[in-house]
Amino acid sequence: MALLLDYPLAQALLRKPHADWGVLRRSYVDTAHILGQGWMLLVIGGLIWFAGALMSRVDWQRVARWFAGALLITGFWAQAIKHVVGRPRPSQLAHGAWLPIGPTFQPSFDSFPSGHAMTVFAAVPLLCALWPRGRWFVIVAATLVALGRVAGGSHYLSDLVVGAGMGLAIGRYLTARWRAEVESTDAL
Repeated sequence: MALLLDYPLAQALLRKPHADWGVLRRSYVDTAHILGQGWMLLVIGGLIWFAGALMSRVDWQRVARWFAGALLITGFWAQAIKHVVGRPRPSQLAHGAWLPIGPTFQPSFDSFPSGHAMTVFAAVPLLCALWPRGRWFVIVAATLVALGRVAGGSHYLSDLVVGAGMGLAIGRYLTARWRAEVESTDAL
């Protein structure tokens, strides 16, 4: 379904040049770009670790380590798949490019899958396990960050869907590892 929407949605969103975007769209796109970058996981993880240290919450400090693992794993897989697939970004539509062209090594050219979506959605299971009452906030925030990449013309909708799915899978794996670590320590 997302593949069917990719081309027409990208065309519609790129009708106006970046310079003609309103302040709200530009702010949203810029914020989504920053919040979805991998280093943001390290910042969030560092804040969680620091809060855990202040409140003597070892489980919080441990989950912070798993944020670093999420960054490493998502960063590796996003870049590896992007360069093998070689799908042009929506900004390349003007040149007639839309379908994957095969291996490339141009990060500003490759869009599939979305590394931003993969990164934020890898954090979702970890954050939801840590704060179950805030799970809807976390899910909505991650979705808005990922959709900001489409609104900015950096990704197609299918890039986000696949990136989010891969990120969730990675995040669930890391959350299971974190829970096992916490349970084994609690048993001592």
